[in-house]
Amino acid sequence: MKKVKICLLIIVILMIGGCSIKSTKTDSDDKNAVIATTNVNILNELEAKKVSSIENAHPIDVLDDGRKVFLQVNPEVDNSIFVTSSDGSIMLKINAGVSKNIYDAKVMGNWIVYVESSNDMTKSDWVLYAQNIDDNRRIEIDKGNVANAKVKTPTLLGALISASNGKITWTAFEKDKESVNAIVKLYDIENNTYKIIDKLNVEDGEFGQPGLDGDWLVYDIGKIDMKALARNGKLILVNLKNNEKRILDDGLRVSGASIKYPYVVWNSGDSILKLYNIKTKEEKTIVNWGRTGVWNSSLNDKFISWNTNGDGLYIYSIEKGETLKLKDSGITSGGNISGNILWWYVKGEKCKSEWITLD
Repeated sequence: MKKVKICLLIIVILMIGGCSIKSTKTDSDDKNAVIATTNVNILNELEAKKVSSIENAHPIDVLDDGRKVFLQVNPEVDNSIFVTSSDGSIMLKINAGVSKNIYDAKVMGNWIVYVESSNDMTKSDWVLYAQNIDDNRRIEIDKGNVANAKVKTPTLLGALISASNGKITWTAFEKDKESVNAIVKLYDIENNTYKIIDKLNVEDGEFGQPGLDGDWLVYDIGKIDMKALARNGKLILVNLKNNEKRILDDGLRVSGASIKYPYVVWNSGDSILKLYNIKTKEEKTIVNWGRTGVWNSSLNDKFISWNTNGDGLYIYSIEKGETLKLKDSGITSGGNISGNILWWYVKGEKCKSEWITLD
């Protein structure tokens, strides 16, 4: 069990990746996106897109006024979040704490929400912050307290975060007098209020990456199935207005949900992607590729993207129901949609990321 969970944890760390930042200059005019397609309609929308790139960092989001937010990921030294103006110059920088590493960040209006920890595998000393881009106010929202906890479960990962519309959610582990629990929390930044959405003993499972958009929250509950040597998962959709919970899926390798109202996308097995419409309550399978694994699915209100175990990058038009192969190979940790940005790491390049904008 320990070996299985440690392997899963190593995969997560490798996906995060890391290297020091050398330059903030982008080469958005260097080349057009390489797009192969099986449908001319999608090609008409995306063929003119330019590929931008940056070394040793990746984009998080683009603000309404055109400023871009980047995360520098570095496993060796302290890293940072930085905001660039339209000419590419750095106008704001948020540094990680001493001997700490910022391992995830989201943009929510004029707030940057981020989580940092010591640069180790378990991230048990994580701290969650929100910093205002305009006035530099910083709020400490929560922090880990499971250091040295004695549990049968060998790995206790740091907080996984999402943010939307003045609310921040995270999944993590907490220790009380009797046990260690997996927990889903919600914080309202305007009212300074906390709410526990879900909780269970760590020996009964863990919560995966949450997704938040408006009044809708999605997350998965998982536990390693030792017979199948895989994670058995259950996908939960929560209406924050009335606290109603709905199970969208249940089975082996159910995980990786993302949400952009009214759509939810997730992995229902290594090679299957499903899409759910909250308004119509309709579910559809958009990918079922047998032995070809699909990873890192994400979405906005128009597109879904993912990469495969063959290093290909794909994008799906929700409106048209059509799939486009954006790149045949050469990407890693790809298919990440943040707002209207689709970004990926270039395979074989030391932490060089590329992206296109999705209108």
